[in-house]
Amino acid sequence: MKLLRLLILVLFSATARESINVGPGDKINIMSDKAYRISSTDSYEAVGNVVITLKDKALYGEKASLSMLTGDVVVMGNVRYVSTLATVYGSEMYYNIRSNKMEIANGRILSDNYVVLGKTLAKVDENNYQGKDAEYTTCKDCPESWSIFGKDVYITMNEYIRITHAYFKINGVIVMYIPYIILPIKKERESGLLFPNLSVNGSNGVVFQQPWFWNISPSNDMTITPSAFGNRGLGMEWQYRQVLGDRKWFELNSLQLFDSIYRPDIGISSDAKDTGRNEFRHFSDYEHHFSVGNNLNHHIYFNDGSDLDMVRDFNFFTSPKIRGSELGGGGFVDYRTSIMNMSLESYFNRNQLVKKSKTFDDAYVQILPKVSFNMEPFSLISTRYLGLHKISMTLNGDFTNFRQNHTNEGEFIRNAQRFNFRPAMNWYMGHMGPIDMKTMATLDYQHYSFPKEDEDNNFTKRAVLYETELLVEFEKIFGIALSEEVPSDSVVQEERLEDESDVEMANKIKGNESPIIGTLPETMDQYVNKMVTIASNSYKHIQQFKLKHYFLSDTEMYGSDRFERQITDTSTLNGLFDNVDEVKAKEFQLSAMATSKEIPFSNTFELQWNNSLIRKSPKRFDPRIDGTFLTNNFRYSKLAHFDLSQGLVMNANDARWQDRLTRLRVGAGISVQNNSIEATEYYFYNNTHIFVLKLSKDFTAGNIDLNFRYNSTQKYSSAVNGYQKLLGISGSLMPIEVLKFTYVYNYNLQKKQNTEKEFAVTYSPYNNCWKLEFRRESTLNDLKTSVNFLINYNNNSFQSLL
Repeated sequence: MKLLRLLILVLFSATARESINVGPGDKINIMSDKAYRISSTDSYEAVGNVVITLKDKALYGEKASLSMLTGDVVVMGNVRYVSTLATVYGSEMYYNIRSNKMEIANGRILSDNYVVLGKTLAKVDENNYQGKDAEYTTCKDCPESWSIFGKDVYITMNEYIRITHAYFKINGVIVMYIPYIILPIKKERESGLLFPNLSVNGSNGVVFQQPWFWNISPSNDMTITPSAFGNRGLGMEWQYRQVLGDRKWFELNSLQLFDSIYRPDIGISSDAKDTGRNEFRHFSDYEHHFSVGNNLNHHIYFNDGSDLDMVRDFNFFTSPKIRGSELGGGGFVDYRTSIMNMSLESYFNRNQLVKKSKTFDDAYVQILPKVSFNMEPFSLISTRYLGLHKISMTLNGDFTNFRQNHTNEGEFIRNAQRFNFRPAMNWYMGHMGPIDMKTMATLDYQHYSFPKEDEDNNFTKRAVLYETELLVEFEKIFGIALSEEVPSDSVVQEERLEDESDVEMANKIKGNESPIIGTLPETMDQYVNKMVTIASNSYKHIQQFKLKHYFLSDTEMYGSDRFERQITDTSTLNGLFDNVDEVKAKEFQLSAMATSKEIPFSNTFELQWNNSLIRKSPKRFDPRIDGTFLTNNFRYSKLAHFDLSQGLVMNANDARWQDRLTRLRVGAGISVQNNSIEATEYYFYNNTHIFVLKLSKDFTAGNIDLNFRYNSTQKYSSAVNGYQKLLGISGSLMPIEVLKFTYVYNYNLQKKQNTEKEFAVTYSPYNNCWKLEFRRESTLNDLKTSVNFLINYNNNSFQSLL
């Protein structure tokens, strides 16, 4: 009997790698250095480089035992399980070929974005794994850099990882306990705790927030964030979002708390301590959008707070939600076609410039509502004849109802209904030799009704603006932009050197009279004569001379004398509802900086000289990629520009010609490699200036930007006293690859005070697994210091832990 058993073992053993098919139903292939089949127990023993394949799965190890009666497979020694969803490593593996259940000791799941290490890893079903005493991390080459350890870890492949009783570890040291956490692997939305937020405020103490995300359904979700706002007390932040269809959604946000140090009469208690009462405060907003087809759009946004001090005290929440100088909001309904656009909009705002934080300024002017229409230009004449090349027309207008919440007009009329109509005709005459000629005529018409006025309750103003332009343009092109392949041996060596240091070194070697130690070995012709791509750029200089003439005619105003004085007073802008109310003949006299930079419309000539230098570079063309065709094969960049503009008023009665000159505008800029400089100067002949300078430099270790703004025209404004001198500096520096410094500094030179100062240091280790950031921000109203620990928990996406 012993001899027969030995003969069976010899017959079913192999000294070379073999493939054995086992079972007619389950296609199992076993490959190993040696394999033994024991007929009495209907089992297999495989030893040495074992590979077991079953459909789309594979098991690897040094030794394996397979029982065909139970379907159990035991693999030992450097085991590995490979499927279409995961690759799992371990020291010992149990697998059942009938139930597909698997358990691996000392297991490790390795994915493109993360690693899971566990004392045991068990496969529950095709998509789910369970780990005992396991750790999750995104650091594949340094698991100890950071990880999250849990007694029980549940993994749903390509979706999420759930960890109960989690401990966050940095370099093996536990720094935080989290009772339950969900980390997305590829799925974007899943209910669970998000990373907490921690910040330190100089006056309010430590702020801690723990957000919880609730994935209600694929179309709506909610985020609830219980918060401790330092000395202020406890509160909550929440957000609700819902999608109702294609381009149809709405969203609500709110921050609420019971503030123990806030006093509405003074804004905050003098010693920033408990006042003995809890003041309920909130700031909330609502937004929705609906689109029906490609023609109809509707949008509403509105925000408000319990008091105006919420904007200052919780600027981290309110700043992204305030879209102007007021609280409140409004909305619109817009309908558009290929030839016209009609819209209805309305706004109800809350003025922030009031003495008491809970006061609503009823005298603030609201827009309730505004109806506007715009028509696309339509052609009247199109010929090839000079003077009648193309004539087109467009129609624009609106009706606006300005009203106060409670009538309190005072010095100016604040309740009005205005009809604004601005049709325009564009007349392109064509070319006369090198001269391009065109003109435009615009009717500027407004009619006002004043429902709160008993007498003189109407006002009308109108004017016709003519704008004529003569253009002469010269172009000069240098070189040809192309990309060509040439043999490498035809390229001069100096042209192939990439930087000046290589050229300098080559020149030193050529001029060296001492013997050179050794020579380069000769290479084979097949390497020398390969084709290389050579790119050449072209440059275009564009020079334009423009002569423009502005002329106002048929100017007329009649109706309410009170309103006429209100809009013609050039010493202040307070009498205007908006810039439509400006009297065109006096528009250039207004003290508003943006308006004073424009050319006046009343019989004025403007001469412009514009220069641009443009570089044209070839792109790499690949006919196998969609969208790459002839017109897309080049890149264009402006290297330099110089512009000059001067206006001259013709119907002014001033004796000196200097007094008839409008502002002089000079603009210039240049960009060379990583350096750029741009300057703009507006000079007014009353010895005032508006000057803006921007400098930028990028270098290997970082960048620096400098902005300087000087405005001396504001000393003539009743609204702003003194000059305006603002200096801004920002930049970054990386002395070593893992350390980055960033700095922002804004300074008011006139008032000699810092308006904003921000300094940050970020440490990013080479493993790209986490970042540590220290940040200190200082403004006129707040001082904030924060320390953030950001981890790369999935797909190179950094999230803040603190």
